[in-house]
Amino acid sequence: MQLEIKPMAKASGWRNVVHFTKGGNCCGQTDRIPGIWFFSMTTRLHIRSARPGNGNDGCDPTEQLPLGRYTHVKVQVRGNYLDVWYNGRHVCRNGNYATKLGPQSSVRVYTADPWYPSVSAYIKEFSYHAFPAPPAVQHRNSFSVRNNRIAHFASWCASGGAKIVSGDFNGDGKGDVACTGVRGWATIPTAFGNGLGSYHVTNHRVSHFPQWMATAGVQMVAGDFDGDGKTDILGMGPRGWATSPVARSLGNGQYHVTNHGIHHMASWATTSGVKLLAADFNGDGKCDIALAGGRGWGSVPVAFSHGNMAFGTVNHGIANFAAWCASSGAKIVAGDFNGDRKADVACTGVHGWATIPTAFGRRRKDLPCPRC
Repeated sequence: MQLEIKPMAKASGWRNVVHFTKGGNCCGQTDRIPGIWFFSMTTRLHIRSARPGNGNDGCDPTEQLPLGRYTHVKVQVRGNYLDVWYNGRHVCRNGNYATKLGPQSSVRVYTADPWYPSVSAYIKEFSYHAFPAPPAVQHRNSFSVRNNRIAHFASWCASGGAKIVSGDFNGDGKGDVACTGVRGWATIPTAFGNGLGSYHVTNHRVSHFPQWMATAGVQMVAGDFDGDGKTDILGMGPRGWATSPVARSLGNGQYHVTNHGIHHMASWATTSGVKLLAADFNGDGKCDIALAGGRGWGSVPVAFSHGNMAFGTVNHGIANFAAWCASSGAKIVAGDFNGDRKADVACTGVHGWATIPTAFGRRRKDLPCPRC
């Protein structure tokens, strides 16, 4: 759902902006699907979107909208999250939406509803749409293949030394691809997916980061390190580095580069066999980084994102798992393997193994002993 809101005055009591419902105010499963209100005597938004088990869940950004000016507000439920953006800037996330309501019919739309006074504001450019359902599966494990031409990007990615990452670099819910790290490059070519197998390519200049990614020993990963809904790019690994350079995506193919110091992680990343991982290990909506596979290690160091492209490092011991990750041939990956919205680490691929050792993340800032 998207709309532009221009508040004209603050008023006492809850004030309704828009309300989708199948009949009631609150808090049945189909009473607020969604709805937006102003908090009393503020222009702060109270955004609700029902889900199974909670008819009044939602997300309330802390900042108020400016009086007398339009603010573009976008509310999206996708994946496990309800997200809110103001003027393209991510301002709120609720990670409780792994289970969502299905399609609804006979829904009433109010601006404003009969249960609350109307807000003193103008709204315009209102739109609402559901994300398209995946196509019906005709056969198990079948795919619809596309192989569309793409100007320049494919050949750029074939350049010697190119490092390729994927993510949602403009926050539109569709996957994109970026590459850099070729000697002499000063850009990060980015191909924005349209969801149908075609891409729009940008190739803007970016200060320093492309050259840094051409450094010997660098590993490059992608993740949303500031929690704004857009994927960023981080590099680490060369000898002598004491920082974690990040190219923060601005959503249009351009990037803002930071290069903060990072306690110990940069030097640990030079250890033989280390794999750099990016995932949200504490479930706070911001991507973190971890290192695994270092020879002789007894831990999986994790650096938690502060949201400003800086990180705080922890390094707790972890029984056996760190050594298993350092086994010859081990492949290491990160993902939410138990569905608790906190990333875990797994490894396998060693000749003779019959297991997938997995270290499950906890909300406290370490990884526990593994389960095999």
